[in-house]
Amino acid sequence: MEILFHKLGIDWKLLLSQGVNFLILLGVLTFFVYRPLLRLLQDRRSTIEEGMRGADEAARRLREIETEREERLKEAERKAFDIVSRAEGRGKEEQAALIAKGEERAQAVLEEARIVAEQKKAEGERKLHAEAVAFIRSVLAKTVDLDPNRVDEALVRQAVDLVRNEKRI
Repeated sequence: MEILFHKLGIDWKLLLSQGVNFLILLGVLTFFVYRPLLRLLQDRRSTIEEGMRGADEAARRLREIETEREERLKEAERKAFDIVSRAEGRGKEEQAALIAKGEERAQAVLEEARIVAEQKKAEGERKLHAEAVAFIRSVLAKTVDLDPNRVDEALVRQAVDLVRNEKRI
């Protein structure tokens, strides 16, 4: 076999030393480069997987937060609608109360005006009655040529009643 290696131009000692050098180099590169490189790749892979899990968790949490936000918005809208509805109801009640109070006040003012008008009418009738009595006394006194103090009060009352009855008719 030595003759075969020699005819092919291969030095078996050199080949053996190169094989040993290759195995030493392979062991050194495996120990100092390949394993740290594999460890680095494994760490990076686990970091990426952890990041992906974190991203998935963040996306899930974001969906939950978005759902919760929508629910809260719907609840807030419902509460706002309830508040507005109650405020409208109270407003209508207060409006009705104010209108009723205004109508009562108007009725009171009308009643007061009616009472004042009746009082003025009664006062006017009293004045008219007094003037009629004075007028009739003077007419009777001139007609009868008597002293106005002596004229019978009964005649005066009859005349006033007669004037009143004619006015009503």
